[in-house]
Amino acid sequence: MLNTRIGCVRKFVWAAACCLIVATSSVRAAEPADEAPMAQQAAAAGGAGLRPPAGRWLFQTSAYTLHFNPDPSHTNKQRGINIEYWAPNKWLFGAAHLRNSFNQPTQYIFTGRLWRPLDSQPMLYVKLTGGLLYGYKGEFRGKIPFNHYGVAPALVPSLGVSVKHFTAEVMLLGAAAAMVNVGVLW
Repeated sequence: MLNTRIGCVRKFVWAAACCLIVATSSVRAAEPADEAPMAQQAAAAGGAGLRPPAGRWLFQTSAYTLHFNPDPSHTNKQRGINIEYWAPNKWLFGAAHLRNSFNQPTQYIFTGRLWRPLDSQPMLYVKLTGGLLYGYKGEFRGKIPFNHYGVAPALVPSLGVSVKHFTAEVMLLGAAAAMVNVGVLW
């Protein structure tokens, strides 16, 4: 059993590393690392000729899932689809549809915040979302905390990279699993 867990962890680390290497091997992002300098320039110029940056849409899908304590009833194919709006002020909101660990259709509606903590690496970001998770039903209702009537609050921290129009993220799903998502920024 320990060898199975070690093998799962190795596969997960390998998949996450590949996503990050592929994403960071491209040229630096064409988007500004921070909108604050642009806003300062606009203020200094009296707002002439410079518009505030527009928000961006992110479309993602799940690429890989690793359960920390694998169970025969778990599925690692979440078939997730996610859409987010990244506002210029670093706030975001969105919705996701996926299959949960027990292959039940599940939805997550959320809001959150995006940070770019390293000035030297503006393509890296940290994201925290919070919202409502719906879909853990029947015998699996007790698998997530505070699940009343199939709805539970959720917090999802992520570490990601965005290069040009592409993203890759590693999301921590409570103490149960981690998921790698890849996407396109529009």
